[in-house]
Amino acid sequence: MPLVSFSEQTKGDLILLAQLKPPHYKEFIRVAVELTKNGASPATNLALRKAAQTAGLADEERVRRATDAAATVLTECAKASVAEADFAEIVASVLQGTGATGGGGATASANAAALGEAAVTEFCGIMGEVYGANKAELRRVLGESSFGLPKYTDLEWRLDVPVATRCQRQLPVQPLYILKLHINNPSAPSPASSSAAASASAASTPSLVNDGPIVLQADPLTISNMCAQLETAISQLKASSTRRVMRNIH
Repeated sequence: MPLVSFSEQTKGDLILLAQLKPPHYKEFIRVAVELTKNGASPATNLALRKAAQTAGLADEERVRRATDAAATVLTECAKASVAEADFAEIVASVLQGTGATGGGGATASANAAALGEAAVTEFCGIMGEVYGANKAELRRVLGESSFGLPKYTDLEWRLDVPVATRCQRQLPVQPLYILKLHINNPSAPSPASSSAAASASAASTPSLVNDGPIVLQADPLTISNMCAQLETAISQLKASSTRRVMRNIH
């Protein structure tokens, strides 16, 4: 089963969504799918307001968070190509797990405990039906909205520590990492297409980054800073504000 992780905020908000009656959270899930496919629009905003009125929810923040949670679970699982059977298991583990914080750790834990097994099974079944019916479309939308940037495929590294030279018997320890980064560039033309393009137009500009390895050199402090920045960026991708921005880009 693919590893899919969610933030504690998403877990807590999904529990709040599951506490609604089935007809109500069905509508929220449907609106979440439409928002993911088409982005925010007057029609989806109106549908969301109607769903909130039908469910008797006056708290706009809770409505937004519940919709974001459903959209996040659906899109992240579609991105990882999770099977329908595994999807239901993932949703169940989120609803029955501990440590979810939906506006407060103790409150979220109590909300999770209040959900009975029958309610969890029914919610997972409905989410699974929606996921199965829209998985292919969600993957298509995610593919179209992604940028054509080079993608990481593999990394080889070596640590070099010079200890002496012909002129100096001892050197200050200055270790360096040699990195060989393998990437796949979607915008890089294939050999056949690039030769055809070159014969068609001699003035065509080649891609700045082609497929193949890139060799880099960095000291340990720079590597440590790069890792910290990457970890921060990955954590920001799971934020609800980032999810809303990504939905509205297209």
